[in-house]
Amino acid sequence: MKRYQRGQIKIAIGTLICICVANCSPPEDPIQCTGLVKNSDCTITNSYGAFPDRSVTLKLQPLFKRSVTYITKDDSHIGDEAVSFGRMHEFADFMWYPSQQRVVYRIDDRVSTNASGNGLNDFPGFRSTPSPVLSTLRTSEETQESLGDVDGKCINGKLTALTLRTMAYGLTNDGILFTGYPVIGYQNRIQASGTCLDSPKDARITACSWDSRVKGLFFHQTTFSIALSKVKNFIEDVQKLVALEPKAMCGLDLYNGILMRYVTASSAYLGKQEDALDFDITYYRSKDPQTPRLFQDILEEIEQIAVFKYNALPHWDQILGLEDGLSTENEGCALEGLCICSQDIHCAPKKGYLCRPGKIYEKARVCAKIRKYGAGDLS
Repeated sequence: MKRYQRGQIKIAIGTLICICVANCSPPEDPIQCTGLVKNSDCTITNSYGAFPDRSVTLKLQPLFKRSVTYITKDDSHIGDEAVSFGRMHEFADFMWYPSQQRVVYRIDDRVSTNASGNGLNDFPGFRSTPSPVLSTLRTSEETQESLGDVDGKCINGKLTALTLRTMAYGLTNDGILFTGYPVIGYQNRIQASGTCLDSPKDARITACSWDSRVKGLFFHQTTFSIALSKVKNFIEDVQKLVALEPKAMCGLDLYNGILMRYVTASSAYLGKQEDALDFDITYYRSKDPQTPRLFQDILEEIEQIAVFKYNALPHWDQILGLEDGLSTENEGCALEGLCICSQDIHCAPKKGYLCRPGKIYEKARVCAKIRKYGAGDLS
């Protein structure tokens, strides 16, 4: 027998031994149904892979419909309403525009499948967009940042918010037209949006806004969750910062404000220990990691208030610079969230950004601009 044939036989025998040691019997059916009616009260469990003890179980439900209405209010009572609103509506969430002192409430509940409507969620930001439009939007924001054009950002932010509101945030009553609230549709058409994934292959004449192959949007996203019992105080602290710097968060308006979503407490792996509210904050990011952004200090202070004062949990360990042992202390490291500044060099001293205490949370250490914003300040 040739040597390579003997080698193949040894590999085959070794493979069989490994299979038998692991378990020669096939896994159980991952779908188990216990209801009296066929295919009802079902669960699907994933116990495959290297860690079968960390299985994930999903409970399946019959397809249902949802009824969605967006309403806009001022944010004077958002602290109290953030605690209670989620208990009133099954799929509730908010879009908060702090600089405009407005909140968009999503009233979203399960309804009977007999309810009339075939609504669709097709959020504008997740649609394929002409590449020249994406380039114009990015160039505009880069110019405003480099010139310190705060007023320009605020104007564009208000126009963006108004446009989304006029478009009903991408909701349509029949998949084509929006004729009014409520929008009623099946769960699979309302829960998620992402038609950009099905965009045409047109040599990038159109593209997804985040496609790195074209000049499109480029941004940071700070995301964390805060226990519901602490949410009101956190929101009030953010409002105090807005009172000190009313235009500081106009840049968030270009990215749908602060998205706030509810998370129920769960004993599951990676679950929250108590009911919480997720905060998703998206904002401009320079292509140059050594270039600060407008009101860098305000955004950093919000992040540190959340994590240190209210024990927020960052999503997927995104905020690397906030934990001991995970930070790196290099020139400009605080600008990208890789460290919390302790020296001016961690910011951008040549561009007027120095390491300073927070405005309302003195334990915070942030990269603050020591001059007022003006032409060429960030260049």
